[in-house]
Amino acid sequence: MNEADALLPAKPTPAGETGARAFLMEAMLAAGPRKAGADYDAERRCRELGEDAAGFAHVGDHWVFWLADGTSDSFSLPDSDFVQGLNARRLACDLGQAFCKAALTHVRQSQAKAFDLQGRVLDPLAQAWRAGMAEYVDAVVAQNRLDELLGHLPELPDGKRQMIFSSTLICGVFDERRGALEAWNLGDSGALVVASAIQVVEPASGRVFVVATLAPGADKPEVAIEAYGQAELAPMRFEGVTGFVAMSDGVVNRNLSAFLSALAQGAQRQSLAEIRRSLLRRADASHDDKSILFGRYLSEEA
Repeated sequence: MNEADALLPAKPTPAGETGARAFLMEAMLAAGPRKAGADYDAERRCRELGEDAAGFAHVGDHWVFWLADGTSDSFSLPDSDFVQGLNARRLACDLGQAFCKAALTHVRQSQAKAFDLQGRVLDPLAQAWRAGMAEYVDAVVAQNRLDELLGHLPELPDGKRQMIFSSTLICGVFDERRGALEAWNLGDSGALVVASAIQVVEPASGRVFVVATLAPGADKPEVAIEAYGQAELAPMRFEGVTGFVAMSDGVVNRNLSAFLSALAQGAQRQSLAEIRRSLLRRADASHDDKSILFGRYLSEEA
């Protein structure tokens, strides 16, 4: 048995045939502590990070999954008594929900057309956040607290106020019957894809940014919001896939790319089930949230 084969589960029985095994997806998340002690006093409501969001959905032969890691030092517009604020936690959650909704619709409607991540996910997200920001501004104006709000927002040379939020997003659609995986990775999360060869989805430098701008207006500021991916938005495609694992950078306290490469090289000759058990036992003090998504066929191994 070569090193790659040690990681490969047996080829699944086609769906509908006797003895077919179920495909299982799991999402495992744990909140980490803030990186700087001062944050505990300055942001008592955010003593734990809790800025990872991960999940999956199933329709027909397809699995839709996502993992987003909100940037802990992004701008935070706090909740008020009247309206929900905007921050990296909410961005991570909203990104996952937006991708899930759009991908499920795409799966139900057509497999022929390419999935447009910008047009189907990021643009609608920007529209939703613009509505949320406009609602926030209206609530502040109604309370005569607009000057207080503007005083806390970064000011541009032209007098506009700007807030920048960001998050990673690793997501995909897996066709269980065909063993085909289409995936995107924006940011420093990463993944292993198990097929005829073990393939690493490398962490990337780009991520999803949401830029909110308030321009001076007659009665209240005019709101504009743009959402875009700083990395390549074209999907990665894999064939003959029998399993995969995606994880945020907080899973290890060292270089995630090196960690994934070590797994891919089969240094420990582990199956996917064994990798799962090993990751669940890890206790690296990374001072960050930890999120893992597993997709695999069930076998005799737990």
